[in-house]
Amino acid sequence: MRRFALLFAFLLACPGTDGAVDADNDGWIASEDCDDLDPSTHPEGAEDCDGIDNDCDGAVDEGWDDDQDGWARCGSPSDCDDNDPLSFPGGEEICDGLDNDCSGAADDGA
Repeated sequence: MRRFALLFAFLLACPGTDGAVDADNDGWIASEDCDDLDPSTHPEGAEDCDGIDNDCDGAVDEGWDDDQDGWARCGSPSDCDDNDPLSFPGGEEICDGLDNDCSGAADDGA
């Protein structure tokens, strides 16, 4: 069993013929992969709403903010109305019948 573990560890860490390492075996070498320990995170990865830069472009959770107010519809805290750019966590509450600050109550403090 110990020999198998050593062989497995060697194979994971063994550089390819060009000296590049792909620790998570996702087809992207460590110098190109922003997280070479996660096979779902690489330059062609699908961006999930998980607080991680899944596609290695330097942005987190892009494509998950429909109203472009800077708050994604997932995560914590999340945008309580991702169709209204005036409603987001910490937004200014105005008297309009909507929950602009994402507190859970409409027009509180307005």
